[in-house]
Amino acid sequence: MTTTREAPDVSAIITLTNGATPLVWQASPGGEGYRPFVGTVLASLEHNKRDPYVVWNMASDDGKSWDCWGGHYCGDYHAALEAFAARRMCH
Repeated sequence: MTTTREAPDVSAIITLTNGATPLVWQASPGGEGYRPFVGTVLASLEHNKRDPYVVWNMASDDGKSWDCWGGHYCGDYHAALEAFAARRMCH
């Protein structure tokens, strides 16, 4: 029997384990020493008045619940979108 790792269903809302609200994300299969799924997320930090947006790397074992790290915190949505686009090009 052959098994393949499928990409997570990104048509559904993902859950960030730190409680932030995901706004835009990209995800792909990991493997090769990484967790099964990896990606980048632009999230809203509702209680952070100074930097209400952040772009993180993220990883998941099931494609539904994601751990985040390596934040780029932004004061406005436009700057956060630029940070998200730049980080996506690097990965």
